[in-house]
Amino acid sequence: RMRTAVSSYPLRIADNVEIPITVSLGCATMSQAQPFATAAHLLREADRCLYVAKQSGRNKVVSGAGIESAPDSSLPGECQKSAGR
Repeated sequence: RMRTAVSSYPLRIADNVEIPITVSLGCATMSQAQPFATAAHLLREADRCLYVAKQSGRNKVVSGAGIESAPDSSLPGECQKSAGR
């Protein structure tokens, strides 16, 4: 909902001049069944999902499935893309 709300209000910089605004979001969740070792690991997964959102076309929400990727991995293996909803 946040992504859609932001994109529905373009930035007006002058009379009849509007710049569209988009948002890319990375989200990671944690559960008892699939915990992260530390808060830093959870944030790293969210950051990786944000990277996937930006690299796959922007204006997307990409969420992690709660499974931490290897520390040296450039992309999370469990991120799921969502756009246009």
